[in-house]
Amino acid sequence: MKIDEKMKTPVYLYLKQYSTKENDPRKPKDRTMFMLNLPPYCDERCLERLFCQCGKIVDIFIHKKPTALEPGIQSEFFTDFDTSKGFGIAYVVFNSPKAVHKALKLDFNKPLVMSNIDTPVLLGMKKWKAQFQKPTIDKKKLQKEIDEYMQRYDEQVDQEKQHEKESEGIPNEEGWVTITRQGKNKGAPKNDSLQRKIHARERKRNKEKELLNFYTFQARESKIQYIADLKKKFQEDKNKIAIMKEQRKFKPY
Repeated sequence: MKIDEKMKTPVYLYLKQYSTKENDPRKPKDRTMFMLNLPPYCDERCLERLFCQCGKIVDIFIHKKPTALEPGIQSEFFTDFDTSKGFGIAYVVFNSPKAVHKALKLDFNKPLVMSNIDTPVLLGMKKWKAQFQKPTIDKKKLQKEIDEYMQRYDEQVDQEKQHEKESEGIPNEEGWVTITRQGKNKGAPKNDSLQRKIHARERKRNKEKELLNFYTFQARESKIQYIADLKKKFQEDKNKIAIMKEQRKFKPY
């Protein structure tokens, strides 16, 4: 590939038929050509003009890196691929498998020329001058695209919430249950005060379940044990006071 006829050193493109384990309806394996080392100044229109001789082109996707994911909706104002930095890759989708085989059999000794009189490829100052003289953005089109994007986003969020509600409390294949934010109990932040309240509530609940002092002898035994504990503590305090008096460290007055 060359920019024009005057260029002596061409850019080499590496082409092959697209193949992947994942199925992509917008990139059929038998009708898609995978391309590496795509120059940053070669866009979709340029690729379509160069490879239309092989067959009708249905779609072209340009990315920074190879991807098997389905490409999103192309935006007129916001592009995911920055054509000003580095070489990239491209997927060219033809209308038939024969077109792919024909593109792969192009003569290697006859480089494709990107720029001509009708569709010149602008570089450097010419490119910047053309971008500067480009008419201003159509506000109505921009607003329409933003509204459509936000509508798709809201629909996606609603679908995710609906899916979370439907899967709430349902175990998966391994028996695990996923707790989502859409459940009845959304949870609460974990802190010390909350943990103390939870433990106090559990102790109260357990205490209510137990049958304490249900019989007369249980009440009598609990009183006897309480009195014994008081006597024991009184004797321990009395011994402590006696020891402190002996050491002359106790000064009551």
